[in-house]
Amino acid sequence: MSAAANRWFDDACKLKEVGDFCALRNDWRGAYRSYGSSVEYMLKALYLRNTQQRSMPSHMRTAASHDLNFVAQQAGLGQALGNLKGAQLFNWLTVRDWDQGRRYPNQAFPVKEGKDFRLALLQPELGIWQWLLNEWHRT
Repeated sequence: MSAAANRWFDDACKLKEVGDFCALRNDWRGAYRSYGSSVEYMLKALYLRNTQQRSMPSHMRTAASHDLNFVAQQAGLGQALGNLKGAQLFNWLTVRDWDQGRRYPNQAFPVKEGKDFRLALLQPELGIWQWLLNEWHRT
């Protein structure tokens, strides 16, 4: 596994912890921003690992690379995502629709959106974070 993939994975885990801290403080915009970025970084770690890249290629450093569905497809997770069912599929659809533009403070941010994102990501057994970790640990 490439060192670059491991760095992206480590940063994804750190961003998830920042999201947890923000949620504890009821900073739902911060939680949304951090949790969404953690998913983006985890997907990019999987991309680097699955494609055996040593660094992030230019096509993965564009505005499209903030689109979680795009990054997931580039990481080769399309079939695995297609196998999601029920609540876990609903959770992916919630996480997939993360909008990195919502991180800016000049827009109103609904608390419910931050809480829904956190639930979809961290729901026990069916959350997308655990699913991503399982994908990461798969050989």
